[in-house]
Amino acid sequence: MDHQNHPKKPNPKQCVRCYIDNINNGLSAYLNSELPERNKFSNHWYYDFSEYRNQIMHRTINVLLLEPGLDYLPDDPKDLRQPTYLQDEQGKPIFDHRTGKLFLSNYTKFRELRSYSKEIFDKIFAIIEETCKLLIPKI
Repeated sequence: MDHQNHPKKPNPKQCVRCYIDNINNGLSAYLNSELPERNKFSNHWYYDFSEYRNQIMHRTINVLLLEPGLDYLPDDPKDLRQPTYLQDEQGKPIFDHRTGKLFLSNYTKFRELRSYSKEIFDKIFAIIEETCKLLIPKI
């Protein structure tokens, strides 16, 4: 669902998003807010989801933080270094005040695999439903 234009040779006929931008203001505005182009926002759930998708399709995520009954995804799927504990200026480990667990580098967002997958599935499903509502009047 990302824009597929080549920066030097843009061709709206080869990009679904550009095509939608030209025919349906309501749908294009909705998709541009829910699935924005890169660098439009500094932090958006769709960017992280896209990175996980790219890593899973093209590489192996070798580092998962495993706990009994819980599997955590790394914050940045491209960073496959061995996680280390985050430390403050005095070298003391930093704890999460909510859970009491130590913060590990690349695992500060506590993205548990099952709950994160369910959360993303729900977001994507809601976007699909809204997209269908906006497309039905155009059919």
